[in-house]
Amino acid sequence: MARKALIEKWKKEPKYSTRAYTRCRICGRPHAVLKKYGICR
Repeated sequence: MARKALIEKWKKEPKYSTRAYTRCRICGRPHAVLKKYGICR
């Protein structure tokens, strides 16, 4: 599980579009996220 602070930070609209990244909608994992489903492996 990701820290709550990092999940809240990810939810906010980034100042620059290149700062956006995918994160699992269930556990908050930043890597190995399947874009089609929005969840991690």
